[in-house]
Amino acid sequence: MKILFLTIDDEKRPSTRYRVLKYIHFLVSQGIKCRVMQATTKLKDIFIKIWYIYRSDIVFIQKKTLKKHILNLFLFFNKNIIYDFDDAVYAREPFKEKSINEGIKTQVIIKKLNYMLKKVKYIREGNNTLKNYASKFNKNISVIPSSIIFSEYFTRKKRDKKNIYIGWIGLGANTFYLNHIQPALSRICRLKKNIKLMVISDINFQMQGVSVVNRQWSKEMEIKYLNEIDIGIMPLLNDKWSRGKSAFKIVQYMATGTPVVASAVGANKDIIKDGYNGYLAYNIKDWEKYLLYLIKNKKKRKELGINGRKHIKQYFSTESNVAKLIKIFNKTAT
Repeated sequence: MKILFLTIDDEKRPSTRYRVLKYIHFLVSQGIKCRVMQATTKLKDIFIKIWYIYRSDIVFIQKKTLKKHILNLFLFFNKNIIYDFDDAVYAREPFKEKSINEGIKTQVIIKKLNYMLKKVKYIREGNNTLKNYASKFNKNISVIPSSIIFSEYFTRKKRDKKNIYIGWIGLGANTFYLNHIQPALSRICRLKKNIKLMVISDINFQMQGVSVVNRQWSKEMEIKYLNEIDIGIMPLLNDKWSRGKSAFKIVQYMATGTPVVASAVGANKDIIKDGYNGYLAYNIKDWEKYLLYLIKNKKKRKELGINGRKHIKQYFSTESNVAKLIKIFNKTAT
């Protein structure tokens, strides 16, 4: 079987890295021939892609929403197209400016997305919220959450025994969410002088009333930095965009045996079993309560971390999900 992957970006984009590139080795080991190209739509690029589209058994488009005429051209040469997305691209991102221009852009994306969902042969989703949206347009849908190669993730004892690190990982634009729990974090830092907020990102982040330690994200250092965290956090708003997020931060925290506190929104509620592998926060008081409890209770942190790591190995590892992906390929190719 020959599969052409058309990705929205390169390995710097988490969704491309974890929803496509991390699977390639496993697929090749199963005898599947894979070619990865970015889904650019310049005229010269399209003609090159058409050659590979025609020669492939399946075309897998990751997250990129294509214009109607380009998608129809691709479909003319290959009907076996899978579309994959792991964000609520049908919603406006809450941290972007609310303007007429942004509103128009969102509507254009929604129109392209809906057309793609109708026309492609199969859809692979990141969570049930996205599945519910896509099911209005297509019945051939499977949910495979964004997964990690479990064997790459390790746990080790924290070197800094004086301080406790509340940690967050993500793109700079998404630090927007951290600011919404600033009142809880600043109160905790006033009560406990040894608390620090570690931010693993591509920007230098600061927060009033909070001692922040920045770690510059890199592919090579990501897992090492995650192991410096004592408690992982994933704050969100309860809006359409946030409800469609894949909760991948939680997956990464748990894979390193780190307990989690996260907003009770969307896929977060699917991963976290309250009191077993983390805690769900419904409001700012919950954030303060659960973080303080875990700060004071090292034994509970360890218990949640062990349970979380077991959960990720079983349900959110690339090793366990590659068979599901191959099953989608087999369905699409017939």
